[in-house]
Amino acid sequence: MTDVCAYILMEVETGYVKDVLKAMQKIKELESVCVVTGPFDIIAHASAKSLKELGDLVTTKLQGIEGIVHTTTCVCTECACGCSCETKK
Repeated sequence: MTDVCAYILMEVETGYVKDVLKAMQKIKELESVCVVTGPFDIIAHASAKSLKELGDLVTTKLQGIEGIVHTTTCVCTECACGCSCETKK
């Protein structure tokens, strides 16, 4: 069980979506990754043991992927999605 989960919304440079998606599939903390329409290009659902670990995931692993130009992280306060975090009610 993890202690925290979040949705990470990403803006990706034009022409990089497929490369970013491929790189993200190798990151074990990501429970799902979807290419979407609207103001963001990719949304990922992530699980971590702590907020620090979540922060490291975003700032080191995700923001280090070529093509990601901006991330917005939305930490879940309660989940009913079937993930493994403690915020399940």
